Amino acid sequence: MGFCLFNNVAIAANYLLNERPDLGINKILIVDWDVHHGNGTQKMFYSDPRVLFFSVHRFDYGSFYPCEGDASHCFIGEGAGEGYNINVPWEHGKCSDADYVAAWDHVLLPIAEAFDPDIILLSAGFDAAMGDPLGGCCITPDGYALLLTKLLGFAKGRIVMALEGGYNLKSIANSLCACTKVLLGDNFTYNSPRMQPFESTWRVIQMVRDELKAYWPVLSSKLPDNVPLRSAPSYIE
Repeated sequence: MGFCLFNNVAIAANYLLNERPDLGINKILIVDWDVHHGNGTQKMFYSDPRVLFFSVHRFDYGSFYPCEGDASHCFIGEGAGEGYNINVPWEHGKCSDADYVAAWDHVLLPIAEAFDPDIILLSAGFDAAMGDPLGGCCITPDGYALLLTKLLGFAKGRIVMALEGGYNLKSIANSLCACTKVLLGDNFTYNSPRMQPFESTWRVIQMVRDELKAYWPVLSSKLPDNVPLRSAPSYIE
């Protein structure tokens, strides 16, 4: 839809599953942290239980590009793939490290552990980074490194990052540098200021869990109580 000529991650997943059985890749986790919904990837694997697709993105009640309703948390796959499509749709911008870490800890990681992927393909757009003029979110380089570090605990650390969106060269460079250090095995300490997730983040996470708990019983547990939360920003640029 104007942003990608080829969906590199989707092509790679299809190749691994259907053309290289000798590699023994039977289950793939695709994580899309680009600020836009991974609509093409979703459509390609919507009925395929071999691919667990996770997209966290700005939705803004359907008004954020690509402005399609299928970015909602209600779209969970169909047929044999029902339950294998996961959308975490933010209601507004300004989401930061704390919001993304909450989505990881309370949605993605429990399901990833149950799914037990053979490899992880990461649609690593950096347009949710702090300073990006289009995304309007606030992930720090350390935040991206932390999200990546959490994923390295799965698939025996077999993970491929594909660089995608990003519209601030400094933000892309700093974020990618932090992630590359993690991939190279550098010691990582999270140094960004501790922030609280938004109230809306907690609400979205609960909606996602409710939608998927019939397929992933690990999501049936109650979310932690008394988590300090921030109110939604009064102004979104």
